[in-house]
Amino acid sequence: IQITQIAQDTIRAVKTVEDTEKTELLRNEAENLVEPVYVMNADVAEHRVSFVNSVFDTLIAEKLLIEQSTDVLLRPERINALKQSMKEIIKSQPDLALSDAQLEAFLTVSVEDIKQTRDAIDDIVQERLSKAIRKEALPTEKIEAEAEVVSTEKIDRTLLNPSIAIVKVAIVETEKLDPIITEERIAQARSSVEPTKVLQGQIIIREGEAIDRETIRQMELLGMLDAEGSNKPI
Repeated sequence: IQITQIAQDTIRAVKTVEDTEKTELLRNEAENLVEPVYVMNADVAEHRVSFVNSVFDTLIAEKLLIEQSTDVLLRPERINALKQSMKEIIKSQPDLALSDAQLEAFLTVSVEDIKQTRDAIDDIVQERLSKAIRKEALPTEKIEAEAEVVSTEKIDRTLLNPSIAIVKVAIVETEKLDPIITEERIAQARSSVEPTKVLQGQIIIREGEAIDRETIRQMELLGMLDAEGSNKPI
């Protein structure tokens, strides 16, 4: 039996066997139809607002200490004091990088202006993180949050640059892939596919039809070709 040869007779399966190749193909197709399962963490917004508050409140507290100090501190010393106060926060949030100029901005405005800016940032972060955000959408979300910071009148213009830096770090993904549930659904999809069988008596090829690779494959599966691959059915 050769490919493109015309079958001289109708050939039927001599026994019933499982077509493992087709079964696996169908199971792979079923697996590919399974959508990844994402789960939203509703606590993210609260945690990131707490982060924003920690930054602003820490800088407010240090600003007050500097202003109440009886020592006359030079600019580098005041900035260094702010840096030291932020040490633990930076350690837990290494992406947060505030320049000397951005830190100094907190020394030039009133505490009330800082609090108003903090509250405005809180509102932006809370609103944005109340929706599903996946990792691939983060760059866009950060850009939009930055635009919102720039457009709001509640943020002191002196604190604009540090506010942008803070809000960009505060915006994180709220919806993550759940690999366990996803794998469970993949397993269910694969197991739902019944084994494909070639049944005894099933027509493999009809008389007068051209033999193709699938015909050869099924006959090999059924053991209907001899060990040397001759063209004689068993």
